[in-house]
Amino acid sequence: MLSPIQTRRHWLQKTSFEAGADKNDEIDCEVSISMRHAKKDDYWHVGLRVQFGGKEDAEANYQGAIEYEGIFDIHPDFPADKTDELVRMNGGAILYGAIREHVLGLTARSAHGPFELPTIDARMFLGSQKKAAAEKPLK
Repeated sequence: MLSPIQTRRHWLQKTSFEAGADKNDEIDCEVSISMRHAKKDDYWHVGLRVQFGGKEDAEANYQGAIEYEGIFDIHPDFPADKTDELVRMNGGAILYGAIREHVLGLTARSAHGPFELPTIDARMFLGSQKKAAAEKPLK
């Protein structure tokens, strides 16, 4: 059974990445996530930005920011009043998975070895509606 949301395509929009000068396994990595979404003509456009690095001014092994965008189709039989939640939760989860894979690929060949962003509970995107409204709209 197919999901009522289907990815038309997704892509890397922005990336910023650097390895710390020295390997430091004592520093915890902090991750912040922000999402925006908008209904376009016959599709939904979702943008997800993930920033990672050391807490406060601590130098982590890696720090950076990765932003992906994607276009998603919703099955026409899906209930209209549930579409926004479907797009936020599943669109966010799909793009986060792509970003996790991107970070792993970058770090696999970097100075301090592979680093995986933590897994998330995709329901976190359901609470981001007010925050997403404050973000600039997608072009």
